[in-house]
Amino acid sequence: MGLVLLQKDSLIWIKIISIIYYIATVFSLAIAVVSFTAPKIIEKIPGFPSAIAASSSAFIALGIVFIILAGISFFIAYGLQGKNNGARITLAAFCTLNVIGGIISVIEGSYLSSINLAFNLLVGGYLMFNNRVKIAFKKESSTKSPQMHQHSPQGQIS
Repeated sequence: MGLVLLQKDSLIWIKIISIIYYIATVFSLAIAVVSFTAPKIIEKIPGFPSAIAASSSAFIALGIVFIILAGISFFIAYGLQGKNNGARITLAAFCTLNVIGGIISVIEGSYLSSINLAFNLLVGGYLMFNNRVKIAFKKESSTKSPQMHQHSPQGQIS
């Protein structure tokens, strides 16, 4: 039953991934706001480097980075929702990079990174190798491409 559900409506996972990235957008913006307005909160996060905590410009840079990440997350979510093939490929590339980073982290002993590794393997694999996803994104991007002028049999431009 579960496998049939996945096959029958496998594109629902695109919507779920899109929602996850909209949520990531909100969290990234929240971290950016906190880094600009209340950096002491970020300093209390376990594992946060104390050398960075000493510099106020580091928090400004952190806020800017998270604003950029929020923008990327938003455009990926929006693109996935609209079946934009560029968003699919971009997210698959980010997942590939995160898988590499996750493997390195797990090798170094950060086993909590295995959750991130599993998520990126699932999402990246789904976006890259699921045929229904590839077909859906290819159909959608081909219908959105601008129409080129075609010559009619009489030589007139239509």
